[in-house]
Amino acid sequence: YTQAATHEEKDTYYQLLIRSKKFNQLKPIEKQQYEYYSAWYHPVIRELIVSKDFDGTAEWISKRLFPEVTEAQVEKSFEILEKLGLVEKNSQGQWKQTSTLISTGAEVSSLVIMNYHKNLLDLTKEVLEKVPASQRDISTMTLGVTKGRLSQIKKKVQEFRQEILKLVAMDTEPEEVLQLNIQLFPVTCSQEDDK
Repeated sequence: YTQAATHEEKDTYYQLLIRSKKFNQLKPIEKQQYEYYSAWYHPVIRELIVSKDFDGTAEWISKRLFPEVTEAQVEKSFEILEKLGLVEKNSQGQWKQTSTLISTGAEVSSLVIMNYHKNLLDLTKEVLEKVPASQRDISTMTLGVTKGRLSQIKKKVQEFRQEILKLVAMDTEPEEVLQLNIQLFPVTCSQEDDK
């Protein structure tokens, strides 16, 4: 889809993506699921359990996480994920996701989700100097814009997130987990705000 040369090709691949069973399983997480958002690593562990190399142990996950998370924290995460119905064990006793994609939705107003985002920003600060530039992409843009531009930029960011979700919807056995943060906020006040 992202590499299609023409609009027609893009449309064809887009139609395939939206018909994808995995993409259609996208489900927003409800606000009361505080525990899921209480630590940055719960969503990461949820993604790691479907890795083809996952051996089913908390030790394996603990060794894969950066920054470090203890085996006890991983075990607790398994409990939380299972209690929330986000993972379950199959008939062979192996963990699996009950739904492949989860989203908080486009607009975040819940205090719980706000705190989760703040924790991710803290995590970004923590790993910024520890992860080599070749393995990360952290950038910023300072934009001078007209008043109505913010809503247009927000819409583009939301569309970008949807494209990324469609792209990874095809990855049924992830080999690594990435954290993608997109940040946009005003750093100036309008003249009306000064009055």
